[in-house]
Amino acid sequence: MVNDIVKLDVHRDNGYQSIKSKQYDTNSRTITIELFDNGIPRNIENNEIPRMRFTKPDGKWGIFDADSKSNNSAIFTMIPQMLNVPGEVKIDVGIYQDAGTGTPEDDKLISTYLFYNQVSPSAYSEDAVMSSNEALTLKKLIREQKILKEQTIALNNRSQELISQMEQLLGM
Repeated sequence: MVNDIVKLDVHRDNGYQSIKSKQYDTNSRTITIELFDNGIPRNIENNEIPRMRFTKPDGKWGIFDADSKSNNSAIFTMIPQMLNVPGEVKIDVGIYQDAGTGTPEDDKLISTYLFYNQVSPSAYSEDAVMSSNEALTLKKLIREQKILKEQTIALNNRSQELISQMEQLLGM
């Protein structure tokens, strides 16, 4: 597992910070975010949820929760959507605090300044592989569905037989 450590502040910009990763890597890269407030470690409270928010080079964005949090650190596993487009991904961390009212609009949010992930392109196109995998998966699911349908019909027929036998035994 590859882990990058990034120090982010909620009140000041630490300048251009960048990490590097590879297109299509999956479940193999984590980012440990160390949070600060004007240079002082900022602990993450129990009622706070750190979420990584990002915008990819194609303009699409995403958001996901930290895997774990402790003191002023949160660990995030990079999700596939974050790594499927090569180029510069803009990232920040939002710290969401539940206000306890049940209304999301009442919740508090404080976020860090940006850092960047330079996603290097892969030597092959995942799209081509994904298309063939999806077709194979679809064929497999259709085959399984046919088997399940046959089993359901057989079970339904057997149920009807058992109901008839019970009715006969009960003299109905």
